[in-house]
Amino acid sequence: MRQVHAGPRGAAVAAAVSGRVLFDGQDLTAMQGDTLRQMRRRVQLIFQDPIASLNPRRRIGDIIAEPLVISGIKDPKQREQLVRDVLGAVGLDPGLVIGRLPHEFSGGQCQRICIARALVLNPEFIICDEPVSRSTCPFAPNPQSAGRDESALWTDAAVHRP
Repeated sequence: MRQVHAGPRGAAVAAAVSGRVLFDGQDLTAMQGDTLRQMRRRVQLIFQDPIASLNPRRRIGDIIAEPLVISGIKDPKQREQLVRDVLGAVGLDPGLVIGRLPHEFSGGQCQRICIARALVLNPEFIICDEPVSRSTCPFAPNPQSAGRDESALWTDAAVHRP
């Protein structure tokens, strides 16, 4: 099990205290350095508390584009288009969302923003901790609507301490 800690810069996952997370034959909890950085593009996480996982000082467009910057997509126009596409895929109007701050949105809208941030890299696997508990309407993420193929795997892996 991993513990999630939220702070002023957003949420962070602490080191595993027990158990393992296997993906594609590799233990994610044992990865470090370059191996872990490469895996992050393939695996994304959506936290249960969207408000705590969004940096309150950054604009939504920058929050969603950050994984693209880290993964090496240097062209700002390409990043902006990918951000716009993924916001539309989760039901948010990019023109109304990109320049705003997280506190300007409802919990459900923030959850959609977090889902968009996870989808923007087109990962192979997404770990969701109750991803739709704060949605503003009955909505289940649809990988096909974000340009993903039918092999996309969605798993609702809610982790709670007893």
